[in-house]
Amino acid sequence: MKKTKKTKPKIGIWAKSQGCLIVILAIIFIIGLFVYFFYNSMLSTKFTENTNKLIETAQTKFIEYTELTYPNDVVLKHISTKKMGPNFSSDLILSVPNINSFIEDAEKKYEFKNFSASLFETIICLARPY
Repeated sequence: MKKTKKTKPKIGIWAKSQGCLIVILAIIFIIGLFVYFFYNSMLSTKFTENTNKLIETAQTKFIEYTELTYPNDVVLKHISTKKMGPNFSSDLILSVPNINSFIEDAEKKYEFKNFSASLFETIICLARPY
């Protein structure tokens, strides 16, 4: 009886390269996901302004941030949110016809210190529309 050597079936070069290709593509995909999520969370800028959702939540945001009562005669002029990377800001601009009563209510809750004239002029200068 003759012994025959069992040989493994030959795997072609294409089959070997397919395995390498799949591993390389998987690594590139994982790195791509990492870069995408990092960019989305840290480097992207998202800005929304005067949308219906923001306008509807303006009153609750005002009460939440200032802990003051929302004036009845107030007019919403502008609301916006901005996300720049990990930083987030929200702007709320209101027009209050009876500003003196609003200031009195705010002074009951918070202590305001007098600004120096130069600081006040700087604030007015920065607030001017160009």
